[in-house]
Amino acid sequence: DLFDLDEELLTDCRRSSKEIPSGNDFYDALVDRAANPKRQKAKKMLEGLTRNQIGEYLALVDVARGHIAPREFAANANAIAAEAHHISYLLEKLGNGYLRKALARFGLVPKGVTVVTTPQSSAISDPEDP
Repeated sequence: DLFDLDEELLTDCRRSSKEIPSGNDFYDALVDRAANPKRQKAKKMLEGLTRNQIGEYLALVDVARGHIAPREFAANANAIAAEAHHISYLLEKLGNGYLRKALARFGLVPKGVTVVTTPQSSAISDPEDP
């Protein structure tokens, strides 16, 4: 699933980001990244998303980055779904840990491939909102 791919790509990024390549090494790094089977799988998965799913995915990224509060998720997802987004834009959001951060802002904790709620009220809460 998308969450697992995000986690795997984040782990790969952390392993390979020990030094920044330059010159021909930079080009080789870009080619290797594009050919990465996990990125290819993620690209295929993202290409299969509906407009509404894309809106939800990008709204989660916005929640993770702190651009919107969790309570604004649905409205933001609907607005984003009305826009067109290139697959490369969607793909560049993976591997940054945004999905994990968004889940945390909703009070959810990933457990492997399962997400469980933490003991909170059933209403969506925003930890930054009193």
